[in-house]
Order: sequence, then C-alpha cells, then structure tokens
Amino acid sequence: MDPAAFEEQVKWLFDNHYTTINVSEVANLIENGGEIPLRPVVITFDDGNLDIYNDAYPILKKYDFTATFYIVDGYINGKDMISTEQIKELIANGWEIGSHSKHHIDLTTEGADLETEIRLSKVEMEERLGVPINSFAYPFGQVNENVINKTIRSGYTSAVGLGERYTHGIRDVFYLIRMEIQGDYTMEKFISLLPWSGPIQ
Repeated sequence: MDPAAFEEQVKWLFDNHYTTINVSEVANLIENGGEIPLRPVVITFDDGNLDIYNDAYPILKKYDFTATFYIVDGYINGKDMISTEQIKELIANGWEIGSHSKHHIDLTTEGADLETEIRLSKVEMEERLGVPINSFAYPFGQVNENVINKTIRSGYTSAVGLGERYTHGIRDVFYLIRMEIQGDYTMEKFISLLPWSGPIQ
C-alpha cells in the first residue's frame, strides 16, 4: 500500500473518533468483559517487512495510534525485514507483537512441524524480545483442528485469521476475523468496511 493512501485511511479513523486497541485486549474483552472505547479499531500487520517500521509506524504514531504486528520469527533481522531493536522500539511505543509462525508455511499441510512453527516461535520471540507473545496469526489464514489445538496448548490467549466480519463471540477467540485492506481500495471502499462514521452521538 502506498504510504500516502495509508495515512489517508488512518486520518479518517482519527477524524471519526476511532481508538486503536490490540488483539489481546479484544480477546480479553470477549472472555471477561470490561471497558471498551466507543469506536474501537484493531490495526494489524503480518510478516515482518521493514516498511511497517519505516512507513506505517511513523504515520500511526502521528495520530497516537498503535497496532498489533504478527512477525515471522525466522524473518527477524533478515534482508528488508525488521530488526530486534526496531521491534523493541515498537513495543516501547505501545505496539503488541504476535507470532506469525517460524517459517510462514501452511500449517495444515501434511508433515507441518507444529511444535516448531507454533510453540517454539513463541518461546524464541519471548526470549529475544523480553515480552510475552500472547497472540498468533495463522499463515494464510489456514487452520484445522490440530492447528487450533496446538495454538491453545502452546499458551497463546488468542489467534487471528481472515474474513469479512467484525462481530465476535466467546468461541471466536482462537480465530478472530481480520478484514484485509488491499492496496488498491478507494476511500469509499475502505469506509464501507467500517461500522461508524461522523460525530459521536
């Protein structure tokens, strides 16, 4: 996505009184209840590309927004990928970091090493970053019963996939739906995906 288009979207959220919360906060609210902003929005990114740090992070910071960043453990410190120190800076500025597996493979394929991809990615990222990794993003949004059960047993408190709705219940905590925003979406298309606009009544 072009950074200027991304900023236009973020500014629209800001002007329409949205407040960012992270995925773990959503999961906790679903399970335990609590206070929630009038217009909450969760912004997430996947993989670990350096442009999230270089382009998206300054834009979000300008509007006092944060995000949840699902990073592939094996990508950290790679070419054109985010570094350990840059991730720590995001954490210090309120971002949540989640795991997006060790190697970004389809976990539903036969022979996928779920121990390495799901549990060990969490352990290694926690050791590297010094913070709990509570949320997991399924590569390509692909899951089956084994993948979900391994995610739960590995100590995550939530997980996310892909879809087209923003209403969730207690059974959805390990497959919270995210709407993918494509780089060629017009502002009209972007706004049509959101539940609120205009002044707060």
